Amino acid sequence: MAAQLVQAGAVTVADWLASNEDLFPYEGPLQDGYLDTSASRVGRAGEVMGVRAAWTPDSGSAWMGAQGLFGSRFGVEAPRYVQMAVYDLACSVTGPGLMLIEAPMGEGKTEAALGAAEVLAARLGGNGVFFGLPTQATANQIFRRVLKWLKRQGADTTVALAHGKAARQEDYRALLHAAAEADECGGGAVGSKWILGRYRALLAPVVVATVDQLLLAGLASRHVSVRVLGLAGKVVVLDEVHAYDAYMSGLLHGVLAWLGACGVPVVLLSATLPAKQRAELVQAYAGRPAELKDDASYPRLTWVDAPGPAGKGEASRVVAATTDRRLPVKVTMLPEPDVTTVADEAKKLLADGGCLLVIRNTVARAQELAEQLRQALGDEAVTLMHARFTVADRRRLETGLVEQFGPEGARPMPHVVVATQVVEQSLDVSFDALITDLCPIDLLFQRIGREHRHPAINRPKLMKDAQVVVTGFQDCPDAPPQVPRGSRTVYGDHLLWRTAAALRDYATLKLPGDIPTLVNRVYGTETLGPDSWQEDLAAAARADEDKRERMADQARHIALKNPHEVETLAELHDVGALSGDDDENTPQVQALVRLGQPSLEVILLRAGDTGGTAFPSLRAQIPRCRWTGCQMRRWSRRSWIRRSGSRAGRRS
Repeated sequence: MAAQLVQAGAVTVADWLASNEDLFPYEGPLQDGYLDTSASRVGRAGEVMGVRAAWTPDSGSAWMGAQGLFGSRFGVEAPRYVQMAVYDLACSVTGPGLMLIEAPMGEGKTEAALGAAEVLAARLGGNGVFFGLPTQATANQIFRRVLKWLKRQGADTTVALAHGKAARQEDYRALLHAAAEADECGGGAVGSKWILGRYRALLAPVVVATVDQLLLAGLASRHVSVRVLGLAGKVVVLDEVHAYDAYMSGLLHGVLAWLGACGVPVVLLSATLPAKQRAELVQAYAGRPAELKDDASYPRLTWVDAPGPAGKGEASRVVAATTDRRLPVKVTMLPEPDVTTVADEAKKLLADGGCLLVIRNTVARAQELAEQLRQALGDEAVTLMHARFTVADRRRLETGLVEQFGPEGARPMPHVVVATQVVEQSLDVSFDALITDLCPIDLLFQRIGREHRHPAINRPKLMKDAQVVVTGFQDCPDAPPQVPRGSRTVYGDHLLWRTAAALRDYATLKLPGDIPTLVNRVYGTETLGPDSWQEDLAAAARADEDKRERMADQARHIALKNPHEVETLAELHDVGALSGDDDENTPQVQALVRLGQPSLEVILLRAGDTGGTAFPSLRAQIPRCRWTGCQMRRWSRRSWIRRSGSRAGRRS
């Protein structure tokens, strides 16, 4: 079935190319020699598609050793233990399979995954890479790192960045421009405008994308075979696999089943993966339960063969890795009875300078706190970051965040970044201390991973040691803590309360050792918290389980059937949910991949004096909001409102 689905995708793409008038222009009635002429034109197919060549890994990458590979590809003089273990495992396998890398934040998992992808592709005959990330911001950052990785290989191939705002990313725009001048620019990575077309995002040899693009390959939709074709022959890398809810996990499990059946090597990354979720991912890919022992080891690597005949379908193993990085983190639980509590705590920590990160669970809470801190510290000392900024402003903020707080950042001091969840995963930034709203324990560790990530020689005395202040709740007598409605909407009571209960036993978190222990305690069935909490915790657990079952059932209704349960391609679309005209970038399809309200794109026009409309004048003439620094929209003839996603009625 897997082979038939891939072949169906190949036939579809061939039909698109045969219908392309640039490739096969009409030249009058059929004449002698027409077929010979057509055959010669087939050689131009790559030119029309903009696909310069398949990505070909260095055949010697599996023989140069971990130090040679990571040194030549990433400039790493001494690979970390986890990276060396990943390289050794990739060199030892004899067929396709799934590799699951669990290691602490900041351990170099991205480089390890790219190294594994290169070795696996060289050994197993792969000719492409797909790298999936949870958000557009993380995809944009990884895209730059993948380009550097390809450049160090001397790769001459086509690269795609696939998400709704990809065409606005500076590096990708440059590649698309280079594609138009391919004859002059010589070798190297280029983009392809043909790849930007409907259903084609995965056909480029190297693709960096949000995970949505991968999940679309698991929907019972039109041309799903083209998406599966785009993944066949690649090595698929997925980061932050712990971050998906029950709905997205259901779709992911379906995609993994098809990848396993197609013999596609898969590399999964996570720092905080519960044991149950690990077992579900492995079973989905292998098509069978796997005996995975030694759940306590961390860092750890897991390997399972693809199901036969693509792989051996039998072997699974766990490799215990090591790390020399140790980070004790002081934990302070700070109830928030007053609106100024967190602002006062932030000012206290910044008394001697330093760089502070504050993460709030909702945009409204982040905006309110940023406004308070600007009044106390000044506009220049506060940066606000959330997902509701316009695309241009968000790209500016993302770039500035990495430039200021990345590995080679300028580290302005004192400075506080107030953000939502957009900074908690995959962004390579480092702060001196962290204040965060209460969140599930795995995400709490991800947020902690943004502090003391890079060495700094000028940390102030108050932030010399890593610390996290957990707030965003109010204590209640004889009951679990009360959390804001927004936090409950995002995460639910169950995991928030179990996280609060587990943290009561810790004054200091010892990373990385406490990561698997606490994650499995919170996500397990162990009784946590005082007796007076248990009735509320039990009710919350039932509500959480019901919600997860509903979400998983929704995913089953729109997903492709399991490849091991169907006999013909016609059966795959019995539960089809998408119409033939749906495009992967439309809000309707995005809503099928992620539960929630679809977003709405707005284009602003200005009424002219003559009664016509036009785009706003040069951005330089538009004033900036004194709180966010963002350019503003016209609210009336005499006033402006912020473009940062605040309520429309709030005037600046």
